[in-house]
Amino acid sequence: MATLEREKAALSKPKSGVGEAKVVRLEPAASEQSAAWWLRIAASLLLLATGVLLGNLWRPMGADVAGVTTTETTTDPRFRALKVNPVAPSLSASDRIQLVNEMAGGTEGSADPTVQALINTLNFDPNTNVRLAAGQALYRLRDDPRVGEAFVQSLTIQTDPNVQIMLIELLVALRERRAVPELERLSQRRDALPIVRQQAESGLGQLIQI
Repeated sequence: MATLEREKAALSKPKSGVGEAKVVRLEPAASEQSAAWWLRIAASLLLLATGVLLGNLWRPMGADVAGVTTTETTTDPRFRALKVNPVAPSLSASDRIQLVNEMAGGTEGSADPTVQALINTLNFDPNTNVRLAAGQALYRLRDDPRVGEAFVQSLTIQTDPNVQIMLIELLVALRERRAVPELERLSQRRDALPIVRQQAESGLGQLIQI
């Protein structure tokens, strides 16, 4: 009996040792997996927070830039007033002439939109005196490279003899040789007044000699 008891005790010891060893191995493995899982969650949350922060910083800046551009373009009273309606202009002819003269003295370089507004007035304002004022105002801004070309193009669409003669004189004063083909056509147009054809011939002769 004593021998059997000793054998049972000997057999039971390895089983107990194996069981304990298994418990010891499992505990660190579970701990490492848990730590890695929490690290992944923390990294994801950090990336999400960074993205939200950068998005909030970027959007107001873009909104401010767009707001400034839109406000400067749409609220400037000079350009609203020169949006000419051929049927019913928003300002009287005398007011538009005064506005044109004021605009000519307030430009800020070759990119100033005032020049384009004056070109549009020269081409499309229904009043002859306003178009004449716009032409004179543009001549004062002749350093802008758009002015000479605008005079050449405007001469092709103008029908009032006063405006035609003014443009011919301004083109000659600018020594604008690009006007030569149009002056040749105008000098031969039968629907043009004799004084306009004579002025075109005179201007053509002066530009050819340059």
